[in-house]
Amino acid sequence: MIRIEFDISKSGIVAAQEVQNKINQIVNELPSSAEVPVVSKMDPDAGSVLQIAVSANRSTRDVTLIADKLIKRKLENCQGVGQVQIQGGATARSTLW
Repeated sequence: MIRIEFDISKSGIVAAQEVQNKINQIVNELPSSAEVPVVSKMDPDAGSVLQIAVSANRSTRDVTLIADKLIKRKLENCQGVGQVQIQGGATARSTLW
């Protein structure tokens, strides 16, 4: 993930288009195994309020299962929570457990 911050005076629409144009210029130079980059605008007021690191003396797969099936699901059900994302861990979460 690459995060780009612009001066407040820069239009978000123009900035996103400029970044997309630059990505389009180099996309053919990326390795064939690379996914096509996605440019998206973020609302700085919608940033993370809480970040939790989960670790254990277990396999990455087990820790990912705990984070996904237990912790994430409990947090998603808390009042006022808009979104819970897991970063890192085992990549094939949908096939786990």
